[in-house]
Amino acid sequence: MITDHAFRAGQAWQRAAIPDVVVTGCVLTGAAGVGKTTVLESLRDRIGGPVVAVSGVRRTAELVFGHLPGLRTAPPADSSQSLRWAVAREFGDGRARALIVDDAHLLDDDAASIVHSLAVHDGIPMYVAYTTSRGRRARAAMRSLWKDGHLPRYELSPMSEVEVREYLEFAVRAPVTSRDVDSFTRWSRGEPGVLVELVAASDGQWRTVNGVAILATRPTPPPALIEELEAAVAELSEREREVVEAFAAAGPEIGGRLLDQLPLSPMIDYCGMDTLLEAERGGVIVVEGDRVRLSVPFLADAVANGTPALRRSLVAEELARSVRVARMAGSPADPTALEQAVTGLLTAQSHAGVGPVRTVELARSVLRLGDPTMVCDVAAPRGAAPENSALAALYTWALTDLNDVPRIMEMLETWKSDQSPAWRGIVDFYAAYGTRRARGAKEFITKHDTTDGGVVGSALRWIDRDRLSGVWFAFLLAETAMMVGRYDDARRLLDAASPEADDNGLLVFDLAMIDVHLETVVAGAGRACERAENARRESWWRSDHACAAADYVCASAHVSAGRFAQAKDELRDSAPFVAGPALDGAPARLMKLIDRMSTGQPSPEVEATVDVLDDTVDPYAVVRVRDATIVRAWAAATADEMSDAVDALLDAGATIVEHTPTIAVDLLELAARFVTPGDPRIQRLETIISLVADSVEPAAQVDALIDYCTALSDTDGAGLCEAASRYERLGHLPVAADAFAHAVAAHQVNGDARRAAAARSAAQNLVRTVGGLTSPAQRAIAAPVLTRREREIVGLAAEALSNQQIAERVSLSVRTVEGHVLRASAKLGVQDRHALVAAWQELQT
Repeated sequence: MITDHAFRAGQAWQRAAIPDVVVTGCVLTGAAGVGKTTVLESLRDRIGGPVVAVSGVRRTAELVFGHLPGLRTAPPADSSQSLRWAVAREFGDGRARALIVDDAHLLDDDAASIVHSLAVHDGIPMYVAYTTSRGRRARAAMRSLWKDGHLPRYELSPMSEVEVREYLEFAVRAPVTSRDVDSFTRWSRGEPGVLVELVAASDGQWRTVNGVAILATRPTPPPALIEELEAAVAELSEREREVVEAFAAAGPEIGGRLLDQLPLSPMIDYCGMDTLLEAERGGVIVVEGDRVRLSVPFLADAVANGTPALRRSLVAEELARSVRVARMAGSPADPTALEQAVTGLLTAQSHAGVGPVRTVELARSVLRLGDPTMVCDVAAPRGAAPENSALAALYTWALTDLNDVPRIMEMLETWKSDQSPAWRGIVDFYAAYGTRRARGAKEFITKHDTTDGGVVGSALRWIDRDRLSGVWFAFLLAETAMMVGRYDDARRLLDAASPEADDNGLLVFDLAMIDVHLETVVAGAGRACERAENARRESWWRSDHACAAADYVCASAHVSAGRFAQAKDELRDSAPFVAGPALDGAPARLMKLIDRMSTGQPSPEVEATVDVLDDTVDPYAVVRVRDATIVRAWAAATADEMSDAVDALLDAGATIVEHTPTIAVDLLELAARFVTPGDPRIQRLETIISLVADSVEPAAQVDALIDYCTALSDTDGAGLCEAASRYERLGHLPVAADAFAHAVAAHQVNGDARRAAAARSAAQNLVRTVGGLTSPAQRAIAAPVLTRREREIVGLAAEALSNQQIAERVSLSVRTVEGHVLRASAKLGVQDRHALVAAWQELQT
């Protein structure tokens, strides 16, 4: 089993691009802590013989080399030249094969000159580590080693995020999330030594959920790092220390949550612009847009160690006041969710916030962050009942985020008599939710489509009564409008609800999921990906749960667009946090489905039992059946049971289309991809699609599907290529690839080998772009396997040689050559020599 040191050495070798064999020596340069010593130790193991190792920490020549055996028995004269000859004799006598010099930047002039002479004049194999820093010139004697070409120089840069991920996964023996990789990269600043210490300090703080390791708490900085930082703190000016003290007060509750950043405007109010400018000029802070962070991670920890608890509490209270002042003085009428979250967390730390008010404020802040588990801990510590209706409402919304139905029902029963607006909003929302499940999407939306502003007016009036429950109700209406094909209403509802949704960080991404589905249908997968990624960027500061929800939303969009590798990374990151029975395991299921689509590998775990859809009214029952049908269809298709797959998709689509036509679109689109041009079932497919088109507002995906099916029905190669190009413009690359593959079959039926070859090329290019696709259409146009002799003969035919000329070239009879040509033509699906050459040339590219 590879050791930790060997793993880190391998990373450093790769980072510096050092060749496997370094015979004559080398110089390793780079900033402090980037792994030069690790590489030196690895080199020492590779030399395979006795070496002399010295360190520049001793500085003077006498101390650097004085430990050598020959010098101890016969000390040289008091001159660097005599010392140099004495050292050279150590190697001349064969007692050592190489000289290793660590920390060479600390050598004095005499010691550096000796090292230079030993390498240049005595030809001693030498391996040197020299620390470089910005603004400091290397010693001339040492710089000459690489500048004049005496030794090759290899520069070690700080670790990249890729290397940090590799090391973390090696250390914890499990995949890790991108958020933890980002944190460790930031905390270590890419220095391997610091990273190793931080990982060691976090031992026991990792937990594995759904196969992915996540860091439970921010690691404590190692003592050596704290000592170094305390020395840096001693050098801070009074103003700089004031800035760091603010971070130290905010750190316990905010540091790890907000990626060690604070909003800029409250910091200006608290510290003053002149103080912040001095701290920025001194390199203490970095300002990034509307946020500010410390340039050196954990510097606040060093200050906190020397700051009394009461002082930290007072600073936290003053910072909370600054957030409120900055918020009131700012241009927006409403405070941002970030500022509100910061205020609540800071108030929770200050002594001024003790009591029920503090608890409610803290619970609200954590709900804004999108951490329902912590909301439950705050509102109902150790399982105790919430002490007032405000906490009970926040607790119930957190349970809603977690989809904890038993406890939700218990809370509804316990607080049913409470008449506060917050609690009545919860009761009314769950009544509306129950109505939709019982009566269906169309009846539900019709009920709330009032003459006073329509469905949007109903949502806005509810939001005015109670914001949290009102946004949940708007979510319910927007989802319903999207399902039934009222896309304009769905967009207006999302636009009305989204600005009000920041009180619940996870609800933001419930709305984003509807937005992605809506945008996919109306404008295409490319636009949907953009909107999902924008929502994720804007919520960088939210909890791990919310960031995981953002990743899951993005992954859903990227799967539709065919960005399979990116989607799998996002699903891995979301797997530990996507909670609740409704979504539990959803990332793993979607990841396995991607594997099924891209590689065709059977995964027993991905098989799903398709529910009997005896309830066509409940929208969630319909969605579950749609998802299970798609999974089963892919399983059947990859097992060459395409007929069963198409029948299942058409049956489910026909059942669903009446109440939720939008949900049927994905089923019908997959059925179109699984049929072959001219299949009689295309007529049934077109009938169901026409029902969808009659039920929904105009949408790009529906229009593209209609064109696709029309071309399939007519075996129209040109029409299929046009449909494929339309899907490609919309960003639906997997569908586009299959439409091009269908065009290949249609052109071959019509005897147009040239256009068939072009369509095959377009399909295969898209398959390469998405990283693999094993649909029936792609398997049908897979490159045929020609024998070696067939390849040889077709290649000669492509050079315009006749059968007679080919026969003479390869020493075969003309009749045998003709047989090879005919078999190759059959394999490539062409009927004449010209088409055979065109198909062969396309195959070669």
